Amino acid sequence: MRVFISQPMNGRSNRSIREERQPVIDQYKKDGWEVIDSVLDMGPASAIKYLAKSIELMDDADRVVMMKGWEKSRGCRIEHEVAVAYDREVVYQ
Repeated sequence: MRVFISQPMNGRSNRSIREERQPVIDQYKKDGWEVIDSVLDMGPASAIKYLAKSIELMDDADRVVMMKGWEKSRGCRIEHEVAVAYDREVVYQ
């Protein structure tokens, strides 16, 4: 089983993002899940390109975890809509 983590990222460093999601990753790995690495470093790319890549990664997920604050993030809200529309299991952290 594979899990995708959706989390507000705008204006944050990859390090900060990874630190915040690590407890979620640890729990899922402990339970035998594979965690899809969705912290991307594509260099100077538009927000739309990052979002498109995230959605592409989400396609391989059985579950989507929406982390705290997701509802305030445009990208996370779009990821949520896609996950629901395409029948992914969605859980809220």
